[in-house]
Amino acid sequence: MPKSRFRIIALRPITPNGCDEETLARVRSIQKKVYNYHKCEALRMLDLKERYTDARIVEFARMILQSPSAKVTAHGMKYITQLKHDIFAVEFGRKHHRCFS
Repeated sequence: MPKSRFRIIALRPITPNGCDEETLARVRSIQKKVYNYHKCEALRMLDLKERYTDARIVEFARMILQSPSAKVTAHGMKYITQLKHDIFAVEFGRKHHRCFS
């Protein structure tokens, strides 16, 4: 597996002083869920970037346009940009506040 650009940062739970064990357990549970969510999103994004390289996206655009010069033309660049937005869900991420978008 290629070296990732992502770093895993461990954070200490922020809890008020003197909280009981139940509250501390609840905070840790929530933090673990949040960590797992972000971990899954990062792994999903890495998988997408591995499967859909720039060359492959250009190849898709050429197939759609039925043109060998898709990257050269402005029309081809429009399709390439749209494919990247569709594959990596850029617009969806911005609208729905997903991480890593």
